[in-house]
Amino acid sequence: MNKFNELVQLCGINDIKFRITKEGETNSVEYNKEEKKFLINIPNDKDKEFDNLLDKKILELKEALK
Repeated sequence: MNKFNELVQLCGINDIKFRITKEGETNSVEYNKEEKKFLINIPNDKDKEFDNLLDKKILELKEALK
């Protein structure tokens, strides 16, 4: 399953706001449990480490939702 599709499903099922932006220069992935927000910022689509970061945050989200 595509990572973004998986995130959309996880967020939708669990009433978590999901947002993707392209601001600044640094890629980031954040999950705020208290505010129920999952934010992805991807200004650099050539960043090879982004996939690893996204995988880690998806696992964190799954663990938080157990």
